Amino acid sequence: MMFEIKLFNIMLLLGLVLAYIQISADNTPSSIYENITNLGPLFQLCTTSTWKEFALNSNLPEFKQKKWAWIGLITMKSKIPLKLKTLNLQWYGKKIDELQASLYQKKEMDSTLIPIQQNLVCDGTWNTKKQELTFNVDQKVVSINNYYLVLSFSKHEENALKSGKFTLQNKKSINLSQLE
Repeated sequence: MMFEIKLFNIMLLLGLVLAYIQISADNTPSSIYENITNLGPLFQLCTTSTWKEFALNSNLPEFKQKKWAWIGLITMKSKIPLKLKTLNLQWYGKKIDELQASLYQKKEMDSTLIPIQQNLVCDGTWNTKKQELTFNVDQKVVSINNYYLVLSFSKHEENALKSGKFTLQNKKSINLSQLE
């Protein structure tokens, strides 16, 4: 019974503040905006928006038409062990036709994010009709978890991405459960 009450309280508090959580890109690579939200004494969610491009070192034609950028950081802090099951990010801005996205975690010893297979948490699925990214994370949130949102997109989508934002739309946008 106590487990259900705590989980309900976490989800209720989370639902009340989701409208304020957003990740947006900026034309200036060094600009960073922070959005911190306390969800009671047990859980905190923080987003940081940025724009850092990664060079694609390949002579393959498909890579010459693509760009790869880290556009945001999602930090979750929990005082109780939770499991992050899914994360849905709604797009607000010009329509995006094609988008690939992944969540990465940086190794504590590394000074910068290295988007390689060993650091991959999960790949996202882009729904063109709903303009929504869905991540099936299925990972424990213990103490502090940092998730780096990295996008791969065609060069003609860059301006649209820089002028829009991703948001956690409602309480169904993030699926958390308490671990026993």
